[in-house]
Amino acid sequence: METNHETGFGKLLVFAGSTPNVGTTLIAFGTAVLLAKATGKQVGYICLNLKSSKLHRYLGADEPFATLDQLRAALKSQSLGSRQLLQYCTRPKETNGLHVLFGSMLREQAEFYRPEDIEHLLEVARCCLDLCVVDVSAYWDNAATVCSMRAADARMLVTSGEITHFQEDIDRGLKPIVSMLGLPLGSFELIVNQLEPPAYAGGFKPGDIGKECGMRVVAGISRCPEAVRLLNHGSAMALYDARHPFRAQLQPAVDRLMERCGLTKREAPRAQLWLRRLIGAGASS
Repeated sequence: METNHETGFGKLLVFAGSTPNVGTTLIAFGTAVLLAKATGKQVGYICLNLKSSKLHRYLGADEPFATLDQLRAALKSQSLGSRQLLQYCTRPKETNGLHVLFGSMLREQAEFYRPEDIEHLLEVARCCLDLCVVDVSAYWDNAATVCSMRAADARMLVTSGEITHFQEDIDRGLKPIVSMLGLPLGSFELIVNQLEPPAYAGGFKPGDIGKECGMRVVAGISRCPEAVRLLNHGSAMALYDARHPFRAQLQPAVDRLMERCGLTKREAPRAQLWLRRLIGAGASS
């Protein structure tokens, strides 16, 4: 197995949702995009949402050339290599250093993945990538979620401002499961997505939601009215443009993960710095 030449063992950052359809994929993928842009590292996004993988659609790839399904034989024989994994990843042209493994298209086979299959995949990914962002969505009844959570260096939970999501689903769903797995609840950090103005959300603010859940809130993101349109048109990358408010609100979570992983932002090329100074001088004159 080839080893990552820079770090030898990449960090594993796992994202789960309290509830389906609270934007876990957009946040996990956006984090991978922003980490790759900010650090210049080799960053992987691995979709282990085995029951409802949709990122390929969001990126305009209705029929992706490769998905997790094509790796099944190598995972079962424990023979997956770093080169093969990277060959099956998509490289979005908008973000250098980002490697995307699209998820399974065979939803009825989610329970057929064995723990050793997932552990092998994560081990190989760690060896060839500096950072691995894993999206498991809100489904805990499969090996992908359980194994990823146990192996994670950082665990991020996405919820919304709806009380049934951050209270009912976390109290009756997440907390009993993580207790059975021996995972400390305090090891999860919270991102509150789809926030409505307090007048419409019953007055719940991210800080209040964090106290209710017993987790540190690292980002609060407002509901994005144009998100559905962008996703339907395969234009999800527009959400991570420097001028889009979604990116600005996601940035604190990205900064927190960089802090936890001991990462710093890469320096801008000298030519780019020179151009910025020139533009700044022109604007001030």
